[in-house]
Amino acid sequence: MIWCFSPAKSPSGLLAVELTTRQVMDNIGAMLSDVGLGYEDIVKTTIFMSDISDYQEINRVYAGYFGSDPPARSAVEVSALPGGFGVEIEVVASRNGSGGTDGNDGG
Repeated sequence: MIWCFSPAKSPSGLLAVELTTRQVMDNIGAMLSDVGLGYEDIVKTTIFMSDISDYQEINRVYAGYFGSDPPARSAVEVSALPGGFGVEIEVVASRNGSGGTDGNDGG
């Protein structure tokens, strides 16, 4: 199981929320790829945003990275994100949906 997150500062302009969310998701994809995983291995995400009115646009971009069976998700508006970021997405991924990589089910 891997946990990672990626924040991104909002650029200025009309496409700011779309570009920011795309950058976050691309960063996550790169981190997952580094350990041999992909978006299909994500089992849970938490989206942190500094402005809840951006949710629809964030969700539209986010949905484009998943097929018909997206992972469980929470979305939270926060008063501020470290570094002045506008969007941060935390993911938990599991190789083959096993809930762990060592094969030990704890039993």
